[in-house]
Amino acid sequence: MAEYFDVEEVVKEYDSRITKRILSYLRPYKGLVIVALIALIVSTAGELYVPVLIRNIIDNVILVNYVVMDETVLSKPSLDLRDHTKKLVLQLEKDPTVVHLGNRYFLNRAQTTRLSGLPEKELKERGVLLPDQWYLFRYRTGSPVEKIMDARSSLFVTETTDGSRWGAIRNQDLYGLPIQDIRTIRRDDFSQILQAAVAFLFALLLILGATFAQTWVTSLMGQKIMKDIRLELYRKTVNQASSFISRHPVGRMVTRLTGDVETINEFFTSVLSAFLKDFSIMVGVFITLFILAPTLALVVSSVLPFVFVISAYSRIRARDAFRRQRIASSRVNSFLSERLSGMQVVQLFTQEKRSGVEFAQRSNELLSANLGEMFVVATFRPLIDFLSFFTIALVITVGGAMVLGLSLSLGMLIAFINLIQMFFSPVQDIAEKYTVLQSAMAGGERVFALLDTDEAIPDTGKESVEGRVRGRVEFDHVSFAYKKGEPVLKDVTFTVEPAEMVAIVGYTGAGKTTITQVLTRLWDIQSGFIRLDGI
Repeated sequence: MAEYFDVEEVVKEYDSRITKRILSYLRPYKGLVIVALIALIVSTAGELYVPVLIRNIIDNVILVNYVVMDETVLSKPSLDLRDHTKKLVLQLEKDPTVVHLGNRYFLNRAQTTRLSGLPEKELKERGVLLPDQWYLFRYRTGSPVEKIMDARSSLFVTETTDGSRWGAIRNQDLYGLPIQDIRTIRRDDFSQILQAAVAFLFALLLILGATFAQTWVTSLMGQKIMKDIRLELYRKTVNQASSFISRHPVGRMVTRLTGDVETINEFFTSVLSAFLKDFSIMVGVFITLFILAPTLALVVSSVLPFVFVISAYSRIRARDAFRRQRIASSRVNSFLSERLSGMQVVQLFTQEKRSGVEFAQRSNELLSANLGEMFVVATFRPLIDFLSFFTIALVITVGGAMVLGLSLSLGMLIAFINLIQMFFSPVQDIAEKYTVLQSAMAGGERVFALLDTDEAIPDTGKESVEGRVRGRVEFDHVSFAYKKGEPVLKDVTFTVEPAEMVAIVGYTGAGKTTITQVLTRLWDIQSGFIRLDGI
């Protein structure tokens, strides 16, 4: 009877209509959706903030480096600079964050990046931008720092600007001092490190809480939606006609109400939330890269076409492999359910060997589908890992040269490396989750196909028996076939009077049970009439 069962078709393309229909089940849970989105935004912002915070700690606290523009050279009438360089110098002279001590302008790393390229080279060649790196700090009158400066006055440059007392010392001179003097001079930096550590811990706790809330809420939504679909699916199934039930093996129906519904749950818990999080991380990382250092961000962008090509290749290879896996799994489940529940019949007709061969064939199909899935994963992940390491190496090469040229800070370079790792992690996750999405699409299509199927026998009767039912049953030229072209009842006519006992005798398959089933309208006849008390 296997050829009688409906054959499942493999879905060939992603269908946005299925996704839209799945998402329609979110309507009763709008409050949970809002909570999940807020948690997503908070966790994403926190994860993007961490590399920037690390960069600030390194550049502004740990490695405080300033370079000097010599005002004496700038004021020479003979100094010849390009118009663009002159414009940049004027902007820096008016910048309130640039510290002016004596005849020197002290620029931190963030300000020197504005001079990167030809302006930086030109200023160095003209002697305006000095090669030494300095440490700049504030101090109070009578403080231990002032005593150190008085003892080694030749190493320090001091100035009072806008009521603040400033001191500056070359880095090589600073780190030539005794360790205790270095700690005294950099005492404020130690307190800033403690503040940054507290901020870092707060960001991590915020990410932890938001991620937990997002995971819990999306799991809750998935479970509620799965329950709604399962109940709707069960109500739809039990109201179908017997003709529909007979064409679908029990194992397949069980798969609909369990396995396929579970794939929809995975769509919410593993796919939808992960896609939104990964996409927001990737976009956020890309925007952050261009905000921090556009030149280095363009270097990273040169690798993106290869990422897109590999991702598209993986998606194409994964699409059919995972759908075949779902179909093969359903076929194995259906076979096991039918054979195990009917094992006595299998043994009675000595079909153990034949059943074993058929089961081995279906198991091989499932094995082949699973191996196809494994091949996609085994191919894609190493390729993305290679691109990730290649991009990091490229950034270290270009960024390292920029650090040596004072056009990029070390903290910025480290932030870029961290952000690149953050970018490629979602790329891997999206590609792997896409296969789960395809599985959810295949399962969702089968679930919705069942929900859209309406083979219930319509109740079109307009008359009813008045008073007490006497029980006169009349078959008037009744014909019926389970399968088109293979009639079981053909032009059957007989009458059973009230209180009359009738025996229907015939060989197996003659239609005895069929008569009782069409009488109770478990099956609908193709032609003729069945009357009760003449109606």
